[in-house]
Amino acid sequence: MPSMSTTAAAFLPDMRRKTFRLRSNFVLHAARLVAQAIDRDVVKALIFLAISRANVRAFTRTVPAMISFSGLSEVPPDEVRVPVTVYRVAHDLGLPYETTRRHIAKLRSDGLCALVEGGLVVPRSVLQGPAFLQAIEGNFALATNLLAELEKFGVTSNVRSVSSAIDVSRQTMRLSVEFFLDAVCLMARVMELNIVDVLLLRAASLANVDRLVHDLVLGAQFGGLNDIPSDDYRAPVSAFAVAAFMIMPYETVRRRLARLVTLGVIERWVHGGYVVPQAVVSRPTVIAGTAEFASLTEEFMSRLAGIGVSPRTYISGIDAYRSRAGAIRG
Repeated sequence: MPSMSTTAAAFLPDMRRKTFRLRSNFVLHAARLVAQAIDRDVVKALIFLAISRANVRAFTRTVPAMISFSGLSEVPPDEVRVPVTVYRVAHDLGLPYETTRRHIAKLRSDGLCALVEGGLVVPRSVLQGPAFLQAIEGNFALATNLLAELEKFGVTSNVRSVSSAIDVSRQTMRLSVEFFLDAVCLMARVMELNIVDVLLLRAASLANVDRLVHDLVLGAQFGGLNDIPSDDYRAPVSAFAVAAFMIMPYETVRRRLARLVTLGVIERWVHGGYVVPQAVVSRPTVIAGTAEFASLTEEFMSRLAGIGVSPRTYISGIDAYRSRAGAIRG
C-alpha cells in the first residue's frame, strides 16, 4: 500500500500492544457493522467488501482521486468501476475458490453485486442504498473514535491533518475498508488460519482482556510490544458470546472454536469458556505480526489525516453526516 507521506504515527513510548487491542476492536466492530448491512453474514460481508475495494481502488491511490468522490452523495458511476474476477477475490481473501463462488452467487441473487464484462462490480445503486448510508455513518464514528482512543495513549499521526470543510465520509469508508481487509488478511497469515477463524480468534482474545482495552492504567502497564499480560489477567468467554457479537450462528462458532482448540491457538478452560493464552500471544511470529499491524495502523492514520479526518472531527462530522444523509433520503 503506497504511503501518502514518509512520516508515520508516533509510538513513543511503546504502546504497540495497547494500540493493537484498540485496532482489533475497530476491525471486529467494522466486520460486525458490514455484516449487519449485508444480510448478517460475515463471509458474504468480507467478499462484498473485497469486490467493492477492487472496483474503486483507483480512488484511494491519489489525493485528487480521493477528493473527486469523497462525499456521501458522490458515488462513482458504474462505468468507471474496475470489474474483478471471482478468482481474484478468492486469492485476495485467502478463501477457497468454490466457497467464494458460492457466496458471490448469493450476493448476485440479493442484488448486491453484478456480473459485467470483465468480472464483478458492486453497482452504484447499492452504495447509495439506506443500509450502506447507515454503514458509512457507523464507520465514520468507528474511525474517528479509534483516533480519539489512540490519542489518549499518546499515539498520534505525524502527518498534519489538513483543514477540510468538504464531506469525506465516503472516502473515509473506502480507506477503512482497505485497512480492515489488509488487517484481517495479515492476522490470518500470521496465525495460519482462514479469515473467518481469525476474526473469531480475535473476538475471543479481545474479550479475554476486555478490561485492558479502555483502562488507562492497565492499558499502559501492558502497552508495549513485549508487555504481554499473564493468563491471570484473562477472562474466559463463551462461544455464545462470541457468536452473538460476530452475528454468526452459535453452532458454527462452537464448531470453529473447537477446531481452533485442536490447532492449539485457543484453550477451553475447565470451568467453561475459551481463552487465547499468553503462550500463544507470546509466539515470535505473533509478536512480529503485532508489530506489522502497528505499521499498518500508522499508514491508516496518516491517510485519514491526509483527507482531514482527526479525533476532533467526530461530533461535527457525525452531525454534518446526518444532515446530508437526511437530505439524500428525503
